[in-house]
Amino acid sequence: DSMMTYFSSNLGFSQNLGQNGNHTGALSVFVNTENSKTPLDTLMGRVIRRIKSLPEGQLAQETYVGGFNRFGKEIEVGLTSTNEKNLSNALIQFKKDLSNMDGVINIKDNMPPGRMEVNIKMKPQAEMFGVSKGEVLTQIRQGFFGQEAQRVIIGTDEVKIWVRYPLEDRNSLSDLESMKIKTVAGLAIPLEEICTFSFGRAPETLKRKDGERIVKVDAECVYPDSVAIMNERIQKTLVTKLAQVYPDVEFRRLGQFERSQKTGDSMKFVVVIVLVMMFVIISLHFNSLWQAFLILLVIPAGIAGAIMGHGLVGIPVSMLSLFGVIALLGVLVNDAIVFLDRYNDLLLEGYTTKAAAIEAAVSRFRPILLTSLTTVAGLLPIIGEKSMQAQFLIPMAVSIAFGVLFGTIFILFFFPSAVLTWNSIRRSFKRIWTGEKVDPLAVEPALKLRTKISELENE
Repeated sequence: DSMMTYFSSNLGFSQNLGQNGNHTGALSVFVNTENSKTPLDTLMGRVIRRIKSLPEGQLAQETYVGGFNRFGKEIEVGLTSTNEKNLSNALIQFKKDLSNMDGVINIKDNMPPGRMEVNIKMKPQAEMFGVSKGEVLTQIRQGFFGQEAQRVIIGTDEVKIWVRYPLEDRNSLSDLESMKIKTVAGLAIPLEEICTFSFGRAPETLKRKDGERIVKVDAECVYPDSVAIMNERIQKTLVTKLAQVYPDVEFRRLGQFERSQKTGDSMKFVVVIVLVMMFVIISLHFNSLWQAFLILLVIPAGIAGAIMGHGLVGIPVSMLSLFGVIALLGVLVNDAIVFLDRYNDLLLEGYTTKAAAIEAAVSRFRPILLTSLTTVAGLLPIIGEKSMQAQFLIPMAVSIAFGVLFGTIFILFFFPSAVLTWNSIRRSFKRIWTGEKVDPLAVEPALKLRTKISELENE
């Protein structure tokens, strides 16, 4: 393929499968998809289908077609329990149910089976010969692996002398079955007389987290945009069902969900601090809590615009998008402050509330519109960039650009109505409190501040 840059093969180690040994291998293919019309996930789907159609692919116990994801596994669930049997059964059932879900690929766990090994079990008659399990294992190790018998000094080197069976007597299962086990009485008993043999693959390692045995199952989605939907479906269907069958097994949501949750929690803290600081600064500038609330009304409109922008561009809302929303908060209030400051000045010049709102919208239409359009125009090249490096910036740029665009529309066409509605609400509350009809200008903070200043000067 013209997109392929180069490839390399590795026998004995597979990082994605988490296995070592001559029963594993990996083929790393490096492709350039920046100028390709074929998305990378589509290319991976074709590779998976072709591997499954090959006889060699059907013989493989586990295959993995995918790359490294710096944001964590798309789907990852951890299973913990003190009951080893239930943990193993829950793991098998969970992987089986997960494989039956459409859109899920590359299902594996972090407890992969190792190389084929021979399991030896003692027969009851072994006790008749006075042979223990430890003695049998020791003699097998001495015969097949060897034991150091002596060390000899040759010149300046120390040479270890090992004793074990010749190569032709230790390279097959029949050699193991026919080896002789020596007893204390001097008898040589064939191993097959006192042991039974079976083949199996045991896990290479046992993982623990916070002192508890944990098994992690991870998978990927055929469509990257459906990661959040698939995680919710797995939690509500598979995990809920298995939790009822195995109540002593705990299921933990890990991978991208865990990382996004941690990032989301820290972002909530940051957003609260930013909003409080903005609210305090605006309140001090306008000398009014009510007008500070009024200015912050533009933020929901901008956030809604950012979400709509993702739909228009055709990308999902991600954690990177939320980073752009945080930057959007400070940009949005600028135009609202400009509008409201002009509105207050017009009231001081003698305009009525309705006339001041209309005149503020007219007089600030051009500067607000131009500053917003220049901001959007500056971000458009990033949004239209196709290079791989820009893909991390596009969600942030979309959030800011479309948040500013829709926020500007709200300020120019709906914010004057919001100002007058807020004035009407304050007059209604004051009329209920005092029982008297209230003039619209009497509840405006700018005029109230000028009245207080005049009273202080007269005193």
